[in-house]
This record gives sequence, C-alpha cells and structure tokens, in this order.
Amino acid sequence: MYLFLLFSLLIYYGLKSAAGKGKQWDPVRRKMVDVGLNLYQQKMSVKRTVDELLFTGYSDDMLDMARAMPLFGKDVEVPFDRFGWFYTRNGSADLTGVFNVYTGQQDIKKLGQMFSWNYKRHLGFFESYCGFANGSAGEFQPPNLTPKSIVKLFTPDMCRTIPLDYKETQIAEGIKGYKYAGGHRSIDNGSLYPENKCFCGGNCVPSGVMNISSCRFGSPVFMSYPHFYQADDFYLNQVEGLQPEADKHEFYMVLEPKTGISLEVAARFQVNMLVEPIRGISLYENIPRVFFPMIWFEQKVRITPDLAKNLKTLPYVLLGGQIIAGLLFLIGLILLCWYPIKYVWSTHKIQEIKVYPAENGKAINSKQSELKILETEKKTPDSSPLLEKNSQLKPAITPKSPKRDTDANDVNHK
Repeated sequence: MYLFLLFSLLIYYGLKSAAGKGKQWDPVRRKMVDVGLNLYQQKMSVKRTVDELLFTGYSDDMLDMARAMPLFGKDVEVPFDRFGWFYTRNGSADLTGVFNVYTGQQDIKKLGQMFSWNYKRHLGFFESYCGFANGSAGEFQPPNLTPKSIVKLFTPDMCRTIPLDYKETQIAEGIKGYKYAGGHRSIDNGSLYPENKCFCGGNCVPSGVMNISSCRFGSPVFMSYPHFYQADDFYLNQVEGLQPEADKHEFYMVLEPKTGISLEVAARFQVNMLVEPIRGISLYENIPRVFFPMIWFEQKVRITPDLAKNLKTLPYVLLGGQIIAGLLFLIGLILLCWYPIKYVWSTHKIQEIKVYPAENGKAINSKQSELKILETEKKTPDSSPLLEKNSQLKPAITPKSPKRDTDANDVNHK
C-alpha cells in the first residue's frame, strides 16, 4: 500500500527547518541549500509505504546532509536518523517526557492537573501564561464537573494546553456524561479570543490552526482539526477535497461529571505544513503560500460494558460512604458531649428516700427537700409536713396517759 504526499520533502526535520528559516538567511546559506537540493535531485513529492511513513521510518540523503552540515548551526536540530511520523514512538513512552501532577490530597479539584513537565512549570515555547504547563495530563479529570466547567488537556506533542468547552449531555453505556468538545477557543490565535494571542508564536494567522513550530525544532508545523473543521474558510479555499464534518472530525471527551472518569474520547488532529516561496532556493521559488494538510489521525476509545457496570455502582458507594461518615461524626459528637452532660445531670439528680410507717409497713416516697424539720410558732411535732400528710394514719404506739393520783388530790382538798 502506498501513500502519495505532496510537498512531503518539507516534513524532514533538518531540511524543513532550513527552508522555514531560509527567508532570514543570507544569500550564501540559501545557495548552499539550493545546491544540496539539486545535488540529491530532490522533488516535491515522495513515495513510501504507510509503515515507513508512520512507524518504521526511512532514511534520506537530505536528513544526513542536515545532520552533518555545520552550516545550519543551532537553527536546525535533527534529533533522529530516520524520518517517520511516529518513528521511535511505537512501544515507547519516554518521548512524552516527565509529568508532575497534583494528587488532589489538599485540593480535590486539582486531581490529575499538571504541575510541571520535564521539571519546568513555564516551558518557554510560548509567551506569558500560554507557556505554562497546566490542565490535565489526560488520565484524570477533576470531579464535580458542571456545564460551566472548561476541561483543559496538556498535549506534549504540541507543548501546550487545549481547552474543551461543554457541548451537551450524552449517555454512554447507560451512564450520563457531559460532552466537552474542542471549539473555536482551542484553535484561535487571538482574533476571536484575545487571551489566545500569546499562542501566535510570532506568526498570527486566521483562526483554525495552532502554531507549534517552536515545539517542533523550528519547523513551520500547524495543527488543526481534521479537514480544517471549525477553521476559517481561508484554509479550505487553499486546497481541494476537504469536507469537514462534526461526526468524523470533532475532538471531544465524554466525562462522568461526579468522578471525572472518561466514558468516551475521540482525539482527532491534523498536521499541516506552511509552504511558501523562498527566494534563492529554486525548488521553492514558484510555489504558492499554502497551509498544506499532510496527515490526520484519530484515537478513539469508549468504556466497556463491564467497566460501565462497575461505574454505575460507584455513586451508591460514594453515597454510602458519605452516610457512614456522617453517622460516625454524629456518634463521635455524642460521645464527646456525653461526659459533661452526665456530670451536670448527676449534680442535679433527685434522690428518693423511702419511709415506712409502723402501722402497715407501706412505703411512702418523699423528696429529700421535703425531709426538713420545719419549725412552727408552737414548735411541736404536729407542724411536721410528714405528720400532716399522714395525720389520718393510726399511730402504731399510743402514748400512755399519766395515772392520776386521786388519793393525793383528795387529801389536798380536804
């Protein structure tokens, strides 16, 4: 299987950087590039297999020349010995760099968000706040999303963050999710969203493409959505055969709002090369200035039914955890307050004393406060409340009346 790519000569990292910077070079350096192109009989097209273009890569004389010639200096950096869109990427993860992300321990809203990339917070590829490493690394999204939330993705291949805006609510495998899609905000260069002007990279073009040349060794590489989806008509008018459609070319993520777990992801991008005439290099002197689409790719994943089944139970697990946590908090609060309450209650406790009348042994309950000897004016036992209360009871022992001494009285009156 073969793939024809016009202007594919420009995708070589060494030559591409040389051609892109050729306008600023002196005539001698431009002439050296022109001689090299003619010497190796380079043309404006190349024919290679898909495997060579994607993963295996292929060697080329122009790559060797760009790596060997000290003429280009630091203007041209060629990191590989072969060309391939994903050369050295197959089965490798080290090229994406070192990611430092927040764990969410102190702030759950920062879960999975970028702190630094390759140990740098400001990457230096873009000016001002556009150059900071922020957003999600892709694996985790913050929980408790709303339609007003903006999901941000950091893409190491572009050395920048891509914002996604809420579009609609969808159902994926029976689970409700919020769909966040790439719109005009993510591919604008300041014409629609002034805050995006720092992404221009010194070359502000109409809305629709992202200038990542500073991230790609100086090569004039511009990223867009496939078929220039949502781009300015300026780009569609330059080429033929493109038909942008949302179903086929939209970049989006469907996220479960409470947990931030991805239900469906469709990552779609297109690589474009800025081709423009360069005076002094015969191969480029008579070509038009055009943003030429080179290749577009798609990575699409969707949650499996088994994982969706487990995810459906997660809200109930979270709710159960919240209920248990609330109960434990309530129990702890009760235990914390129990001792002082018990102490206060015990100091005001009402004691009961049982009094048994002698007549029938029946108990009488009386409060301690009532068991006081109340003095009356006569100060007799009859003034006792207990006696008043039990006046109807027959005393168990009747005091014996003193015997009258009748004889003595008789004697005295006689």
